[in-house]
Amino acid sequence: MTPRILCIVYVVLIAACKSNQGEQGISEHTKIISPVFTDEQLIADTIIYDVIIKNNDPDDGWQQECLKNLQYKKLIDNLFTAVYENKATAYDFFENSIIEADSMKKLERQKNFNRDLIGKIQFTEKWFYSKDMNYFQKEIISMVLGYETYDDSGALFGYKPAFKIYLTQANN
Repeated sequence: MTPRILCIVYVVLIAACKSNQGEQGISEHTKIISPVFTDEQLIADTIIYDVIIKNNDPDDGWQQECLKNLQYKKLIDNLFTAVYENKATAYDFFENSIIEADSMKKLERQKNFNRDLIGKIQFTEKWFYSKDMNYFQKEIISMVLGYETYDDSGALFGYKPAFKIYLTQANN
């Protein structure tokens, strides 16, 4: 690209970012900042962690507070729909092989599985930090949906991976 075209692209990006500053109802913390930092540093090349997305204990006020803004059903249904509509590909957690739509449907018909049992997501991410802007950014590489398993007494035993979805093209 010529310097003139780069300059025009830069000006358009800056104008687009500034046009969001006056929007009503958007928290300063939730505004999207351009991911292009002059001093961006990769803080974690790969970090993996679990997030509980379903509270199984109605007496656990802390977990209830943490999940109060999560649109659980919408999240799970959107992920399954994305797989069924070929907007995302489901992978087997252990073999990293593609799970075809027919196999996904079989999973959903299993006696010990239904979407309401999805209780955990394991994220694999890259983390970036800009010290100039004091801004932290995450890039989600993949998500593993985990569904609840129960012991013979009906107590939560743990989670079993349903499938993995890659969210960045480079890792598909």
